[in-house]
Amino acid sequence: MKWRLVVLALLGVFFAKAAVADQIIARPTVSLNGWGARVHVGAYEEGQNQGFNFGLNNGPTLAYTNPANAVDTSTTTFAYSAQQHTHQYSGCVYRFTAVAPTGVARILNIDSEVPANGTDGFIVTARSAGVWYSIDGGTSWVQVYNLVRRTRQTDHITLSVSQDLSKVQVMIFSDSHDDMYHKVYDINISQPVAGYVNPKYVVVGVVYAPPGGKSFVDYTNSNTVSSTLTVTDTSTVGKTTSVSVTQPGGLFGFLGGSRTSTNSTTLTQSNQDSVSVTASFTATSGLQLFGPGQTSPSNNCGPLATDFIGVDHDCDIIKVWVNPVMLFSLANTGAFTWNGYGSSALDPVAPIHVVDILVGCLNGDIAASDSRCAPPLGEFQRTWAASENWPAGQGPGLTQTDLNNILASDPWGQCLPTAAIGSTACPTFTTPGFTLLPPQFTLSSQTNVPYRAGAPQTTYMVSAMNATTQGQKSTTTHTQTYGIEDSFKGTSFLMGFGASVGASQTLTTSFEVENKTTVMNTFTGMVSITGPACNGNPCNPAYPPIPQKYGEGTEFNIFVDNFFGTFVFVPAAYN
Repeated sequence: MKWRLVVLALLGVFFAKAAVADQIIARPTVSLNGWGARVHVGAYEEGQNQGFNFGLNNGPTLAYTNPANAVDTSTTTFAYSAQQHTHQYSGCVYRFTAVAPTGVARILNIDSEVPANGTDGFIVTARSAGVWYSIDGGTSWVQVYNLVRRTRQTDHITLSVSQDLSKVQVMIFSDSHDDMYHKVYDINISQPVAGYVNPKYVVVGVVYAPPGGKSFVDYTNSNTVSSTLTVTDTSTVGKTTSVSVTQPGGLFGFLGGSRTSTNSTTLTQSNQDSVSVTASFTATSGLQLFGPGQTSPSNNCGPLATDFIGVDHDCDIIKVWVNPVMLFSLANTGAFTWNGYGSSALDPVAPIHVVDILVGCLNGDIAASDSRCAPPLGEFQRTWAASENWPAGQGPGLTQTDLNNILASDPWGQCLPTAAIGSTACPTFTTPGFTLLPPQFTLSSQTNVPYRAGAPQTTYMVSAMNATTQGQKSTTTHTQTYGIEDSFKGTSFLMGFGASVGASQTLTTSFEVENKTTVMNTFTGMVSITGPACNGNPCNPAYPPIPQKYGEGTEFNIFVDNFFGTFVFVPAAYN
């Protein structure tokens, strides 16, 4: 089975352009500096006085002076064309060589200016100079600018992840009809500075228990339901953000600032679109979860767990991933890209460490020292991450706030088995202030499923009904601190991330689902319901008991939780 995890990552940090320097991976060489008639295209007037055309010219094109200065690593030297009192064209073409791809988009950077009249003693009166680039080996060209005046600035052109850098060319060109001055300081290709942070946890699933100790849910052959994952920058500078999963499929381990060779498909991830990504938890051996009961295979989730309690949300299981890393790349433009997930190889349970915990262990209904709670709570201490750098007063272990946020992933997390019908802690589709409607919840194909004394085992196939509507959106948001490995201390990545060791390091994550299209029968699973035993006539003990509690329904509607791709049992009748 797969659960889709949707996370809206809101970074409580500031991104400043000056703090980030991209890694320069390539500088071009001069392939053509000046040329003869009809040898190369350029921004020629083509017989039209002061015309702006692009093509071949019947006359020669002059060379730029000191063309190597545009690729010499210095930002104070420059290549230039300075034609005075004459109508001449000047041009120079630069060509890059191939560089092996790294899975992130590269950036073509061109630092240049068309100076003001009088700069360096040269006259600038009319016409233009500019820059063009090609990504197909010179077959076609894209204009960056072609102007009579332009202050010094660096243009950044994003290249695709798969771009062959040997096909990238840059042309600088000037038309001096009749006085023009053009300066080009630097041309290079860079790639964003990459790194990662270490959040404490990610909730990857909420599995809801069915009514009855002999009942169970089975997700072995289930399918996922689509939803939207977005990354948003909350910094004051408002830089653009994007999502680009650099390693679709399984997740790699990370340690010491580098990716390890360890790969796992327990969790997989892929892009949905330019701002969205889906991460899926895959239970390779399937999953069954039984309802409340005291003996195996029932879910022994508390002292009240019996067939006669109906639905007991203390028996729900929350699946918590405790060794995630979030991969980012930061560009010198101030923009950042979330590159998906990896896992921390510091964890001895690596590559993927997912801990199951009963809801009753989080809401206080089962003691933390209980044998059902102590092991997962112990794993939540994450002692293996003590060597990471944490904010003052924080550490690697999950705090009570973290546990409360994990519990909040289950809307019925505070719905105790003793809760009365109508309790605000137990949401239903009629509870004031709570609506079990799309996009988080959609009514499944199974409604009014009976749960009555003596009823034999009955199996139901569950699928999502055609109930989603365009434009519906829902999120839940929580904040946690994150750790930083020593390998990132003092690096441009950490400076660009706007955090220093000992400063506040917070990460806000939201489960988000946005239904943009109508979906029908995209989720399937199986549930088996067996009613409570009937001994004697009349049944003793009776079901439903008098007085009834919230979970002691006689019929249940099954809703699909679109955050996690699981289904929940909501009482539909009590008679």
